[in-house]
Amino acid sequence: MTLVRAAPATVHGTAFRGHERVRVVLRRPGRAAAVREVTASAGGAFSVAFRGTAVDRCAGFSLSARGGFGSRAAMRRVPRPACPPA
Repeated sequence: MTLVRAAPATVHGTAFRGHERVRVVLRRPGRAAAVREVTASAGGAFSVAFRGTAVDRCAGFSLSARGGFGSRAAMRRVPRPACPPA
């Protein structure tokens, strides 16, 4: 699973089962979790945008995806200790 875009936060996943229903959860510090549900393609890939939601390059975040047939993926970016302004 990879983060394709920071704003809006957009995620691409692969290696899921074809047509599997996938629940994707984005967690950011100090904010409520954002949840999206998508259906993987016949080849097991999906892309989903969390509209109105951005990930900060310094704050860190975690993403998890769980498919209805048991497929799973996760990624985490830890906060940077000394991140200069953009």
